[in-house]
Amino acid sequence: MNSALRPVYVLDHRYSPGSIPPTGYQTEFNVVNDLNEVPTIHSLELAIIATPPSSHTGYVLQLLSRSQCRVLVEKPSATTKEELARLNHLPSNLRRRVFVGYSERFNPATTDARQFILGKVHEQSTISLQFHRARPAAQAGEAAEDPCLELLVHDLDFVINDCLSGLRAELRIKKRPAETCNVVGTIGRLRCEFLAQWTATESISRAHVHFMNRSPEIIDLSSGGAEGRLLALDRQLRYVLDTPVSLDLDRDRRVLEALFCE
Repeated sequence: MNSALRPVYVLDHRYSPGSIPPTGYQTEFNVVNDLNEVPTIHSLELAIIATPPSSHTGYVLQLLSRSQCRVLVEKPSATTKEELARLNHLPSNLRRRVFVGYSERFNPATTDARQFILGKVHEQSTISLQFHRARPAAQAGEAAEDPCLELLVHDLDFVINDCLSGLRAELRIKKRPAETCNVVGTIGRLRCEFLAQWTATESISRAHVHFMNRSPEIIDLSSGGAEGRLLALDRQLRYVLDTPVSLDLDRDRRVLEALFCE
């Protein structure tokens, strides 16, 4: 963890208040089960929300209303149209304090691969993009929730907000059993397909760039293991601490609106 940060309170329902969970932190902190148990909530500088996705919006709204701190919420910021609407209606002075945890934006292991794709999308010979992302369900913790909202959003964010930003997206969810999410459609002139799934053991992160008159190119988008992920998290925390105004809720809104338009 970034050495400039010192955790003071950890809200975790898996542990009793006052206990010290085996998280590997090199500092002491207080375990609580409710934000009401944090007496210094008004003086917090940063709150990090890494709870199950269905609880993200509720904690964001509580923290914004009860403190002046910056909030880093794991993606996605909302899991329903109703939650997204509540975040969209927040005044700008509150929205700009919320950062969304798309840590792959900061991962050096994927930067070059993403830049390669970014350079290809505007070539006339490029006709489509395919993304495939899979993770063992066990990595999601106690309960793996919707793979659309936990896995596929990474690639959708990259394409909608970086590769093809500002272009009209017409996407639909084609197939969506509990363990799989398949989204297809067009963004601008390109056909796009996104597949995300929970697996027993296999991890996959790759993109296929298809061209008109030659074979597709396959790009590895894996995160560089634990070292790459930790470096990405450290860079993201630095960004959160150094950036005066966040536009992350606007970015996440574009991603989630594409998913919620079934």
